[in-house]
Amino acid sequence: MGATLILVNGHSASGKTVLARWLGEQLGVPVTSKDFYKERLYDERAPVDREESREYGQRAYELAYAEAERVLRSGASVILDAPMQREYSQGRVEAIVEATGAGAVQVLLVADRATLEARYLERQQSAGRHAGHDVGFTREWLAEAFVAPFPGLEVERTIEVDTSDFGAVDRGAILARLLGWLGGETGAESGGAV
Repeated sequence: MGATLILVNGHSASGKTVLARWLGEQLGVPVTSKDFYKERLYDERAPVDREESREYGQRAYELAYAEAERVLRSGASVILDAPMQREYSQGRVEAIVEATGAGAVQVLLVADRATLEARYLERQQSAGRHAGHDVGFTREWLAEAFVAPFPGLEVERTIEVDTSDFGAVDRGAILARLLGWLGGETGAESGGAV
């Protein structure tokens, strides 16, 4: 497989950024993140309410998609770290793949609701957390945020990873599966859990 769009996907607080950065280091592949662009937008001017924060989020997605497409057009692979729900992101990701001739693989992170809620609250209170992420945050939003399983993208080569106990995640197995796909191994499984 040539240039590949590696999608690290899942709910907020599922561990996407930690895993995406680690995979980027191991594979020697650049990582682009929706949160990186959202934070830059916040730094220019803080949003005043939840609605404006959502608008920043949409702009950040477009910037991350554009950067991923730019890297793929250069012939290199790229990791895209973002919560990409099927309803909102499927068409955009398919357009990038079609426009660049790249392959696509997805690492879909899942975790139980209680773990996601606890991580989200812990992260929100972290001194290192960018203040703009939680503009308009409410307990009501949190109560609804993790009720349903995350509707990841429809990508043939998908690895589902349960990150409820992030320390127990077999990163080596994820890396091996990705290397098999990136190297074009025909015997590599088309999906499944790790």
